Amino acid sequence: MPIMAEQIKKRKSRNLAADGFLSEEDHQRRKLASSSIPTRKVHDASPKNSNALRGYSGQQQTIAQLAAKGVFSAGNYSSYYAKRLPPGSRDPRIDVMNRAWFQNKSCLDIGCNVGLVSVEFIRTLGASKVRAIDIDNSLILRARAAAKNIPYPRNEELAKRLLDVSWVPASFELSIGPLKTLAHYITFDCEDYVESGDCNDEEYDVVTCLSTIKWVHLNNGDSGVQRLFHKVYKSLKPRGIFILEPQPWKSYRKSRLLTPEIKAHFTSIKLKPVDFKEFLVQKVGFSRIETISNDSGCVESGFATSQGQQRSIYACFKE
Repeated sequence: MPIMAEQIKKRKSRNLAADGFLSEEDHQRRKLASSSIPTRKVHDASPKNSNALRGYSGQQQTIAQLAAKGVFSAGNYSSYYAKRLPPGSRDPRIDVMNRAWFQNKSCLDIGCNVGLVSVEFIRTLGASKVRAIDIDNSLILRARAAAKNIPYPRNEELAKRLLDVSWVPASFELSIGPLKTLAHYITFDCEDYVESGDCNDEEYDVVTCLSTIKWVHLNNGDSGVQRLFHKVYKSLKPRGIFILEPQPWKSYRKSRLLTPEIKAHFTSIKLKPVDFKEFLVQKVGFSRIETISNDSGCVESGFATSQGQQRSIYACFKE
């Protein structure tokens, strides 16, 4: 069957541009190309839907219910990137990552939000396969919808040209292969990583956890963070890398009163962020840790907080 360009035109772009997947120029061009096509609604897992939270853990249900009230107790902000990045720009944390760590490698991204960074592991850093997870299903649904509309890197220029033609002959696929989107190479799953079952041994080359560990800590205490670190280590292949971006302790203090449970966990925390590196080496088993961006500002492309301060990013190496 021929590939119809009309199918490409039907791809939604509004959410892509809002989340930073498309430049403003691409957004406007695609908006014009599909202006006559009604926008499809994406199912949202909200507490108003009696089936939406079926199968969720107790903590996932609580987080979803709080989010519906505007309380993001797991850092599951619906406009996380919109407030931190200009439309169409790439997350600067990607620029401090070593491409060799990702090239043709498998990756797990913990706390992916709407997947803006997750897709760049493939598009920019060359990962062969990515599994991205988040505790909030509404964010996962947005990430899945976006990935279906992003051409796989080697097809990007070709896909743009197809927007201007009416049809493509059947011989097209035989000569260069089918057009694929990132959805073929990335999987988005709603998962509570701390509470989910044991992971497979030596499954991933890289595991990332960017600006997420604070929320794991505040919702699960020291034991939750320790469990996450040990699960990550177990799931990494030999010579695998765990890339961790912890929030500083003062960030914890700002969120300590969000819920009574978070307040209780905050007061019981003994394993502070400044202790993570020592714990990861001495208790978990990582052989060494490198700082690839830090809050002194020496790496200008590091991801800045809303106050303009840059957070440390650690690369933890497994033998």
